[in-house]
Amino acid sequence: MSDQVPPSSPALLEEDKIKEILVSDSSFSILAQRLKQSIRACEEFSSFISRKCHAEQKYSKEIGRIVNHCDHSIVSNNVIVGGSFIESLKKVIHFDEKVNGVKDPYITALQTMADQLEALVQHFTMLRKQLKERGNKAEKEVMDAISMAKKARNRYFNLCTELEKVRSADKNQTKITLQGRKTNSQQDEDLKIKIKDAEDDYNKKANASQRLKNSLITRERPKITNQFKNLIIELDYAMQIQLQKYSIYTESLVVGMGNQINPINGSDSMKKIATNVDLEKNLYYYLKGSTQRKNESLEPVEFKRHPIVGGVLPKPATKSSTSKPRNFSTNSKAATSSGVPPPVSSQNLSVTPIHNSTFNDSTKGNLKASEISTGGNGQQYSSLISSKSTLPPIPTLDMEDPSLAKSYNSLDPGRSPQLKGPRPFDSDHNDSTASFGDNSMNFDSTNGYMLSTDSLGGHLFGLPLEALDLNEEAVPLFVIKCIELIEKYGSNTEGIYRLSPNKATFDELKHAINMNPQNLSLLEPKNPNNVSSEYVYMISSLLKRFFASLPEPLLTNEQRDYYLQAAELSDKMERQTKVHQLIFELPDSNYFTLRDLLGHFRRLSQLPTVRMDSKNLSIVWANNLLGGDFDSKEELEIQSRVVEDLIEFAPSIFTYEDEEGE
Repeated sequence: MSDQVPPSSPALLEEDKIKEILVSDSSFSILAQRLKQSIRACEEFSSFISRKCHAEQKYSKEIGRIVNHCDHSIVSNNVIVGGSFIESLKKVIHFDEKVNGVKDPYITALQTMADQLEALVQHFTMLRKQLKERGNKAEKEVMDAISMAKKARNRYFNLCTELEKVRSADKNQTKITLQGRKTNSQQDEDLKIKIKDAEDDYNKKANASQRLKNSLITRERPKITNQFKNLIIELDYAMQIQLQKYSIYTESLVVGMGNQINPINGSDSMKKIATNVDLEKNLYYYLKGSTQRKNESLEPVEFKRHPIVGGVLPKPATKSSTSKPRNFSTNSKAATSSGVPPPVSSQNLSVTPIHNSTFNDSTKGNLKASEISTGGNGQQYSSLISSKSTLPPIPTLDMEDPSLAKSYNSLDPGRSPQLKGPRPFDSDHNDSTASFGDNSMNFDSTNGYMLSTDSLGGHLFGLPLEALDLNEEAVPLFVIKCIELIEKYGSNTEGIYRLSPNKATFDELKHAINMNPQNLSLLEPKNPNNVSSEYVYMISSLLKRFFASLPEPLLTNEQRDYYLQAAELSDKMERQTKVHQLIFELPDSNYFTLRDLLGHFRRLSQLPTVRMDSKNLSIVWANNLLGGDFDSKEELEIQSRVVEDLIEFAPSIFTYEDEEGE
């Protein structure tokens, strides 16, 4: 029994049965339908590749945003501290960026494939249409010739039938015609002549139809069917090549992604980085880097007698509760040399820290800083302290180590463990508020910035963001409310932030909300169904005044020059990268407030009736966000360019809810 070798694929099309089908009358319709199926398959393949390409692009873009946002959160969130876990988290997160880098050529290849498949669909659709028209034209010529031959045949047979009737009729019968009466013999002669002409025409048209049919079968049909067959095979082969390319690209993508996650060159894999977290060391470094703060609320109250009943008058408390106490040790050489009598020894007397003093304000006011200075008025201080023999017994500090008593004989031993004698009096600790000549600004020594006069007596304008009522993202509720009202009632108002309201009405509302910022309902319009443009201008002016009155600009004084330098860069991508880095360095409240404000500007600039594009908004808002003194035209242009860039780059820096829903 011999093994039969199966025929090759091309040989299958040479079988007699297949050849018979290809030359049959239905070959055109069969092959045209088969080519149409291939074209539809190519369309489906092209649609799939195109959709997948768009999905991969969107996914890659979204992953990039998520990674950037997480990086920023790790840097800006004060709750998250450094440590092995954070370092591992950063590295693991950046694996997605590496995978995105592998996907970039894959996405480009998919886009090229989609374009090629779309071109194949268009090209083969046109060729199919042309071949179908040629085949239909050739068949129509044959069918027309056959139809004419059939008509000639029917005419010929009808005349023969009529001649037969005439010959079988009465020979003496006459027939009335247009030429007159004709006898039977005359009718016979006329019919013979007509039959002769009809027979010649019938013979001619029958031969023509047969000749065209033979030409169609032997020449036109094989040629057209062969072209149909070649087009089908060519299109199917092209799709097979594209399918192979897609498989290779996908396999390369998966291998590349795997190589990024678990490199074969010996680099750390994602799993290895995730398992290298040292939890104990993480906690150790956090505790080591933490700042210890003394909770004054937990300090016990020490007994002391009031001066009026013979107690010791303590040192006057300064306005700054954080000022460091002074040490009046009896062993101090400086105290002796300055002429100040040594105070009572710490072995027999313990003095209460200044923040727990309970003597009245009048007593504090009478005790000036000059009275306790190390200058010539030392006798005034010594007169305030009675001798040891006249004082009632006062509890002393319990010291487990007697040697520590000598080291901790200052007013606050918990805060100054190693004071070795009195230091010159520090006037900075005498008052936490520095007065300026024009009385226009107050200095906050705790936070280190100037307070605007708007903050005097108020609870909103002129205060730092951290001191206001904030939402969960550290954005002031006042800012959120103003943005909401402007976008709700000002969508058809022209010149928002450019035009000003009535000053008296504005000042009245500003004073009311400044005194009671928790009552945001003060900002609501009296009649929501009839809101005027004046109301919108008033709310927008309040928002501008709020940012203008901040003790420090929203973009901070520290970074102002860097923003201006970035605005002078000619390359847009470089400028965007620099601005992105600067915004990430902002404090949380400044960052999220800037995010909401720029999102508001973007939405406002897209309203045609408002007529405030990003350039107009940047001119109006530049000084409010950056601050500083700019006089020249060039400086003002650069300042406004900073805000214009911020508005333009906002979608790539921040994540907005309207973009997430798209």
